Parts: sequence; C-alpha cells; structure tokens
Amino acid sequence: MKKTLQLICPICSHRFSVQHYSSYNLQEEGNLSKILDDSWIKHECPNCKREIIVIDAMVFHDMDKRLMLFYFPENSGSNESHDQLVRNYNYPSNYTIRIVEGRYNNFKEKILVLEYGMNDYAVEIYKLNIILSKYKMNDIYESHLLFNNSQPQGFVMYQKNGKPIIEKFDANEYETCARKALAITDSVRVHYSLIS
Repeated sequence: MKKTLQLICPICSHRFSVQHYSSYNLQEEGNLSKILDDSWIKHECPNCKREIIVIDAMVFHDMDKRLMLFYFPENSGSNESHDQLVRNYNYPSNYTIRIVEGRYNNFKEKILVLEYGMNDYAVEIYKLNIILSKYKMNDIYESHLLFNNSQPQGFVMYQKNGKPIIEKFDANEYETCARKALAITDSVRVHYSLIS
C-alpha cells in the first residue's frame, strides 16, 4: 500500500510529492529486492536529483509465511500506543506478529531473519551472548546479523566510541541459542536489549 507524502528536499528546499510505501506485501511485490536495496524508503528530489530517505511507521506482510512485522520509528509513540495500533489491525490469529521499534535497520534485519527461516529469538540470544561475553553492554548500541544472499555470515556490532566490530556466525552456537529460545516464545518485541 502506498500513500502520498509532501516532501521538502533538505538540500535544495524544493517541495514535491511522492508515493511512499506504508506497507510491503511480499506476495504483491514478488520478492525482497526493494527491502534489500532500500528502494522502498528512498525517493529522488526532482530538482537536484539527491536521494531522500523517508522512514515512518510501516508494515511488512508475508501471507505465505503468515507473518506481519510492524515498524515504529524512534520517538513515534509509546509501547502502549503501538500495541493498540497493532491490535486494531485485522490479521488472522495464526499469524506470527512482531513489533519493531527504534532504528530502521532493526526492522530490516527482523524481516530478513524471519524470511530466511531463522528463529529471531535465537538470533537475539546469540547477539546478547556475544555482547555479554566480550563487551560492556552499554558500549554496544546496535547489532545486526549480516547475510550473504540468504546465508548468515556474522554480526556487526556498533560501539559508541570506536569502529564497528564483526563477529563470525557459528551455526553450532546458533543451534544452542535456538534450543534456549524454545522457552521464550510469547513476546512480540524481540530484541537483544529486551531479553533477560
């Protein structure tokens, strides 16, 4: 589903309107290409030709996998208001639902993790294990699983003061985390900072 947005280019101040996705239905789009290359959030200023990224509340829907992910950017409301919006959405009871708040990269990662058939609880436990064993929790502000095609390759950890750190993906460690994840299956907000 698209909606019309009125934009002002931050470079040349040109005013223009664009058609912007507020939801992405995988069966209608046919593939993940617009997710992978971020083209569903990018727009070009018709005046100066600069790229403008627009990130707002969005929904990703895969009818075949019975999956819906709701994304709310930082400072877009409270957990309670987000929960209410999701409850008002008409989705079947047998769907997997996730609410992703904060950074857009968290949303994109969650889409890829679930689309590539991985357990997102296990991925978050794996991240948390790396952070707790090697770093101070408050030194890492963002962490994402990296893929090559559909295969997990490693994690990138972003530090407050320092270069990004790459940690290799270990399939055995992931399987250990997947066994642990069987005990945690009731949260729709699945992120390493929320797992205890």
